[in-house]
Amino acid sequence: MKILHILNTNKYSGAENVVCQIIENCRSDKYEFCYVSLNGPIESILKTRNIDFVPVSCMSISELSRVFKEYKPDVIHAHDFTTSIISALTMSGLPIISHLHNNASWLKKFNLKSLAYLLSTVSYRKILTVSDSIINEYIFKNRIKKKTTVIGNPINLEYIRKKANIDISEYQNFKGYHLIYLGRLSAEKNPIGFLDIVKSAKKHIPGVKVVMVGDGELIDEVKAKIDIENLCETVTLTGYLENPYGYLKKSKVICIPSIWEGFGLVAVEAMALGIPVIASSVGGLKDIVNDKCGKLCSQPDQYSEEIVRLLIDEDYYKSKSENCLKRALELANIEKYCDNIKKIYNLVMRDRKEKENA
Repeated sequence: MKILHILNTNKYSGAENVVCQIIENCRSDKYEFCYVSLNGPIESILKTRNIDFVPVSCMSISELSRVFKEYKPDVIHAHDFTTSIISALTMSGLPIISHLHNNASWLKKFNLKSLAYLLSTVSYRKILTVSDSIINEYIFKNRIKKKTTVIGNPINLEYIRKKANIDISEYQNFKGYHLIYLGRLSAEKNPIGFLDIVKSAKKHIPGVKVVMVGDGELIDEVKAKIDIENLCETVTLTGYLENPYGYLKKSKVICIPSIWEGFGLVAVEAMALGIPVIASSVGGLKDIVNDKCGKLCSQPDQYSEEIVRLLIDEDYYKSKSENCLKRALELANIEKYCDNIKKIYNLVMRDRKEKENA
């Protein structure tokens, strides 16, 4: 069975990590995979992980039609909204799995995007989401619930811990940090709000050291905010890192103040290393984080109060850290996740053969 994974990105982040894990853990004589996306830094990562890669110049009907014709896949596994819709518009007749990793704000409203996705769903054999909130908050949820399955994300504790054991000397001027932000510098991740939390925490711990790992369209706004709030000696910006787990391992607390989330995989990655998680109650985060391993917050003062307590009270921190490791074990699911993915591929392929033989 030949399966094409299609992504509208050229860098490595959450959804890209999920796809790589699916391919690495599911490929066999029965399943052959290929990764299709815009060309860019992702190519070198796929090469090191021995994953076949087909670059496209742009995510368009003509480009995907060309790839489908050349590769001759049995199943299209499209990740997120754009690739799902464009795959449907190719009118290839191939079975499409639409896999949604994000819970964008426009999903909740009637608009061109939410309507376009609804219209495209007639072409999908299956819709997968990483959390209940994605489907439950979609304005047209009742129209697509029958073909939707909440699949979650693959959680491989061994992989996370192995990646965290990198030689941190490769990072220039690397040092340990009290607090880490790990994610894209984009509106939904709320990096500006994170800096407000840092400002509040600094009032109680003047010497707090913070690192922000990631890049994105808000980088200039983040730099300006750091300058305006006199946080230059407090906050370190690393930019994009192919492997950020070294910084995560050497940080005491992670803060995830997202405005919206699909799953929130970085929270589990932190827990796998015993790092308490302070996060917003959105998307999958509200199902991952609890008061034993971290805290869900809504206001900057709530975040900062919990962060300060964790950094000052050693016994409180130790208890949360130990519970993080326990919670990560509860969430570990790589084998079950891959079994479910393969069952979906088999079901989709069986339906295709039945239609062809009808």
